[in-house]
Amino acid sequence: MVTNKYLRERADWIIQPCNKCGLTELFDAPSDLMRVVFPDAPPDSVMEVFTASCGACGGVQLVQHKDAQLEEDSIEQQQKKWWQLWE
Repeated sequence: MVTNKYLRERADWIIQPCNKCGLTELFDAPSDLMRVVFPDAPPDSVMEVFTASCGACGGVQLVQHKDAQLEEDSIEQQQKKWWQLWE
């Protein structure tokens, strides 16, 4: 079950699979997560990319706005396990 707010916002975001369980959805709308995870962010700030704790297992999900330009290496590093970062 998802909220209308989540459905409205979901199309604007790319949610990378959780690094533990592979979940590719969030349990809250991205705007709600940003407000909770970054409570001190200025109200007029624009978030292009952030990480969130997976609601299913506690792993890490990279959440990227569809218009954000990231280097491919950055995305690949987010998907690696911690010990693979130095390989």
